[in-house]
Amino acid sequence: MAFVTSSTFLTTSGGTSSTTTTKTVTAPATISVGNTLIAYLYTADNASTTTSWSLAGWSFTAISQCSSSNAGALHIGIKTAVTADTTAPSYAFAGTNTTSIAWYVAAAILNYTGLGSTLSTTPSANNSTSSSVTTNAAPAVSPAASTNLLLACFGSLDGVATSTIPAGMTSRANAYSSGNETMIVLDQTLSASGTTGTRTQTFAGTDWLVGSLMTISPAGAAGSLPTASTIISQAVNRSYTY
Repeated sequence: MAFVTSSTFLTTSGGTSSTTTTKTVTAPATISVGNTLIAYLYTADNASTTTSWSLAGWSFTAISQCSSSNAGALHIGIKTAVTADTTAPSYAFAGTNTTSIAWYVAAAILNYTGLGSTLSTTPSANNSTSSSVTTNAAPAVSPAASTNLLLACFGSLDGVATSTIPAGMTSRANAYSSGNETMIVLDQTLSASGTTGTRTQTFAGTDWLVGSLMTISPAGAAGSLPTASTIISQAVNRSYTY
């Protein structure tokens, strides 16, 4: 499995408050059929727990909602690339909320080869209980296999560039807008199963924070039955002594 490319999206203004929005995120370059595409959307500024995102072909999961009503919500979407994705210039993600909000949004799409299409652990979530903090420790997750890819995503309303990333992790996407929101997405190839431990992100400014860890297995990691052609080939090429 390998990281290929990523793309980011950021609103510098929330625009007119409403209960719905569409945010168009540029597609990463070099998408091939079978690649795994992972989209993170961080909705800043007064997003309620009923915030959701959707787009045909993507499977979206709500991850985290900050404890403050004036903070943010984090979602992840996953899909396996098909032919149409190889020439897709962008993706128009549809957002809905039962409360009219300003829709400040930071988003990133990561493009991988050799990954499965579903999470192998339920995403962990951590929300700050104060706006006067700079660090956020995303809780540990526990994949069953040592070959999983660990993903981390952190969001903040500080609106400044991030400073220190968790040790051992690689930054894959970083979007920030002065005075609005900051989001960083990272990954790390694991070398052991069991608990991953926490991962702590340090921001350059203080504000409400959200964070999450999750893992994805390599493609085919769960095991698969051999194809009929493989079985026939093995039978034809095997000799026996009686």
